Amino acid sequence: MSNGKNVKAIIIDLDRTIANLKTNWVFVRSEMADFCSKKGVKASFAYPEPIYETARAVSKNKKFYADLLGIIKKEELKSAKRAELMSGAKDFLEFLHTNAIPFAILSNNNSQCVAEIFKRFKLPGPKMIIGSDNVEHLKPHPEGLNKILKKMKIKNTQCLLIGDSDAESQLGRIKGVKTYLIPGRKIKNLSQLKSILI
Repeated sequence: MSNGKNVKAIIIDLDRTIANLKTNWVFVRSEMADFCSKKGVKASFAYPEPIYETARAVSKNKKFYADLLGIIKKEELKSAKRAELMSGAKDFLEFLHTNAIPFAILSNNNSQCVAEIFKRFKLPGPKMIIGSDNVEHLKPHPEGLNKILKKMKIKNTQCLLIGDSDAESQLGRIKGVKTYLIPGRKIKNLSQLKSILI
């Protein structure tokens, strides 16, 4: 994909791309470990243990797993209330809206957290939200991206993937999607990406 005219959709991460949630993951991991301990289950959620994979591995049943995810969701929703918009985020989303360029959110955060950010900051709404509660496997696994491509009826060569971490860069390589990390060497914030779409 060499120029913006080929782009039919933008797929964007949430945390530290659109908004800085500042989620206290140390607290979340501690709460999850305490919950397991009270239930007689030995589990370590200490960083860098993958939090969702660990939760799934130690869960005795679906309710146990749902309760663990509830701890994450509760803290993420708290974070959404104190989050700050990233530089250039609102300007970029309004640019997409004005120019009728559809976008979707692909986040490892809960979809309700994503929706709360868009509501709180009065941002133009995405065509689709895929959060941690909508998939079995988080980024960089391609499950969420595959769902978006299918729903929006676009090919991997017809979209851009924007995020802030290795999860997006790995996912982009796996699926052959042009990926931009914010901040990067040339692109410092979302607003600067407008130039490649004009």
